Amino acid sequence: MNRNRIVKISIILTCFCLIVFTGSFIAGSILIDAAPVKIGPPPSGSNLTNVKFKSKNGQEIRGWYGEGQLNNGAVILIHGIRSNRLQMLSRTRFLQEQGIAVLLFDLQAHGESDGERISFGYYESQSAEAAVQFMRSILPKEKIAIIGVSLGGAACLLGEKPVSADMLIIEQAYASIEEAVINRLTIRLGQIGRYVAPLLLCQIPLRLGISKEQLRPVEAVKKVKCPIFIIGGSDDRRTLSNETFRIYHEASEPKELWIVKGGRHVDIFNYAGAEYRKRVLAFMIKYKLIKQE
Repeated sequence: MNRNRIVKISIILTCFCLIVFTGSFIAGSILIDAAPVKIGPPPSGSNLTNVKFKSKNGQEIRGWYGEGQLNNGAVILIHGIRSNRLQMLSRTRFLQEQGIAVLLFDLQAHGESDGERISFGYYESQSAEAAVQFMRSILPKEKIAIIGVSLGGAACLLGEKPVSADMLIIEQAYASIEEAVINRLTIRLGQIGRYVAPLLLCQIPLRLGISKEQLRPVEAVKKVKCPIFIIGGSDDRRTLSNETFRIYHEASEPKELWIVKGGRHVDIFNYAGAEYRKRVLAFMIKYKLIKQE
């Protein structure tokens, strides 16, 4: 091979590497950039009021609160990634029909809450804990549950320690950040996504100041001390059912598991309908969050 050919090949490879790394850097920026949305006042007739509170890092968290019946428990609802409190409105109406007090809010860097970066549940855990403390300040005698969807579920488990609620209902939470990234890339790129994933994963410590090991709900769930109900979909390609099984396996008793037949990475509440309502209410009654009629 002559020298000119070697030089050309080197230039081509260098350009290719620059394109790949530039593309991965741009993709990484998109993944962690904030998802602000102007939400406005609560829906008419919802019996919800605007509230705000501070998380540990000083960011202001905004949401809606709805009163419930005395001694009938309270539920905090936490949305998924790049979403906001509006995602949880259907669950809110269901819970209010049971006389349960509710708090739905925007995680940091989402909706109308402060924040510039999404951290896949780690720093969002501070928003979740701040929500629990806010509810305890206004409802000191009520038991508090959390329904966390996807990122919201991870936020209940990650951080310095799991959130201090009395009950957790975790829907479609990823097992580890490695699996979460690979799953999503293979959906878009096929098997080549497995080779692209390290280019995104290596950016986490540099951009967020945390390690991949700190983004593993399957390990963090071992520290949960309250009743936990873990829900996933049998056909979910973003959070595989085996991830849900593993999180359940690592959780301590008391615990329950529900793999929704045919469920993908969709709104399980709307997908499963009456069965969701039945199972979640039964769990809340069993562990005495709400009064049994």
